[in-house]
Amino acid sequence: MDMWPAYFLAFRKTYLNTADKIIFDRFYIIQHIEEALNKVRRQEHKMLMAEVHEIFQDSRYLWLYAEDSLSDFQRPRLDEFMKTGKT
Repeated sequence: MDMWPAYFLAFRKTYLNTADKIIFDRFYIIQHIEEALNKVRRQEHKMLMAEVHEIFQDSRYLWLYAEDSLSDFQRPRLDEFMKTGKT
């Protein structure tokens, strides 16, 4: 089912005592997860930029790549970020 509150409320009114049996469409679940991850990523990025802004400049997409698909240029840059975070 769609996660829109109107659908949920209509379902509950129509089928009493079955709210615990609802299955939401995975598209909407993934959408909520991605929104939460982006919110955390933005908060982390803002915090890091306040501490060491020049190192993390323009690094958003680098963090989103799978490690095995990084180019020869991107790999050392990500390694540098990882070292910075561990110190």
